[in-house]
Parts: sequence; C-alpha cells; structure tokens
Amino acid sequence: MKRLFYIFVVFLTLPPFAGLFAQQTDTQSTDKAWAATQQGIATQEMLDLGLSAAHPKLAIGSKVRVANVRNNKEVEVTITRNIPPRADRVIDLSPEAARAIDLNFIDHVIIYSKSHAIFSQRGFATQELQFDGLAAVHPNLTIGSKARVINSVNGKEVVVTIIGRAEPRADRVIDLSPEAARALDLGSGGPVIITLAFPLPRSDSE
Repeated sequence: MKRLFYIFVVFLTLPPFAGLFAQQTDTQSTDKAWAATQQGIATQEMLDLGLSAAHPKLAIGSKVRVANVRNNKEVEVTITRNIPPRADRVIDLSPEAARAIDLNFIDHVIIYSKSHAIFSQRGFATQELQFDGLAAVHPNLTIGSKARVINSVNGKEVVVTIIGRAEPRADRVIDLSPEAARALDLGSGGPVIITLAFPLPRSDSE
C-alpha cells in the first residue's frame, strides 16, 4: 500500500517539473544571438527623440545594434519608422543614436540583429579587377571588410577583402581579382552568392 502511495505522489508531481524543463528548453532554443545582417553608410537626418532609427525593411518596434566601423562604438536602437531605400545609406539614426557612436557623414556601420535574415546577395561575378591577392570590389560593401563569395555551380568558396567600389551594373554584383576567381574556378565570370564574413554569431556580452 505504501509503495502504491509513493508511486501516486511521484506521478502527481511529475507534470509541473516536466513543464518547467520544457519551458527552459524552449527559452534556450528561441534565444537567438546577435548576428551581422547589413553594412553600409548611416545617416543622421531623422529628428526622432531617443535611441531610435529608420530603416527601409526592418519591422517597426524591433531592436538592432548599430556599430561604427571607424571607432567600434555601438548603440542599440529601436526602429520607429520605415523609409525609402537609398543607394547612399542603409539606416538613418536619431541625433541621440548618432552621438552615441560618434557618427560623421561618411561613417560605415554594421547592423546587428537577432533575425535570421543574414545579408546574402546572388548574382553574376566578373573577373575584371587587376589586383594581386584575394580581393574584390563591390558597389556598397564597406572597403576593408571581408566577404565570402560562393560559386553557385560547384560550391567552392573564398573570403575576399573589399578594396574599392565597383560601379553598379545590372549584369554583375561583384568584381573579383584573378586569384579569387581561380579559387572559385570561375573563369572570367559566373553565378555567385555573397555573404558577410564577420565573426558570427555575436554574443550579448560583446
């Protein structure tokens, strides 16, 4: 009888503990790390108060971190409005947010978010750049940053340094050096996928 009583007590106490363990697991599985999603020039044209920003696509109310490439200062901002996309900027910051990262009018920034929408671009790569080493030019990726270029046909990939600006063209997304093109077995050109080659993911403590 005592054994049946103990079994009955244990059976009654299991569901709350089981639910607690499941809840902890779910929390851990949905806790996404900060990851680099975009880079480019930030402007300070909006007049909103507080640590806020405007972006063409990010959801209003969402939070992102904006890091100044020049001085490594960063700030967490709330997206308060959506703005038309422009070739000369990726995000527009409020005065307070711009001051927090000591922004000037030519500073490039890295945008970090907890979204899975990591920067990715598909298109045609050319091999017209005359430069030694693993290098490339791109219309708007930050000069000095690293990009991972993947050959869409054979899966080969290479990390290149962006050394300059490429004139935007409908027939290509990036121009590679001879060494980079050889690493991809790309010949004079071919379809590629471009992703950022920052250290990912970014932890909350950084």
